[in-house]
Amino acid sequence: FEDLENLFPAHFLKLIDIVYIGKYSFFEKRKINAMFSDGAMYISNDQDNNLDLKDDIVHELAHAIEDKYDDYIYYDEKIKNEYFTKLKKLREYFATGFEQYFIGNKVYLKQLCPYVYKKLYLLTNNVEDLEQHEYWIRR
Repeated sequence: FEDLENLFPAHFLKLIDIVYIGKYSFFEKRKINAMFSDGAMYISNDQDNNLDLKDDIVHELAHAIEDKYDDYIYYDEKIKNEYFTKLKKLREYFATGFEQYFIGNKVYLKQLCPYVYKKLYLLTNNVEDLEQHEYWIRR
């Protein structure tokens, strides 16, 4: 996990309280192999390889960030409008973009999904702006 820790800003990693790796009944019921819920990341122990595991962790971290910064990510509806042309679930659209940003191809993401790229850039580099936005939203 050390190489993953170095990829992300600390304020992203603080959103994960605990990681559980195992075989869970809700994976089969929902036809998934990873999930983020209430600060916990659940990852299946049935992985094809290390890259598959890494991909699942990054994807679920995206959902943690989405939960925390939902208003910041979606308030201007630019990602929502961009997403409608791609026909994916909105949360999966963001999470897939998050994967591209951190372990994929940023140039490709910037060309294909410019608003997702911009939000991720701002989330990654502008902690002060996030804190101001959170203050503004709570008021």
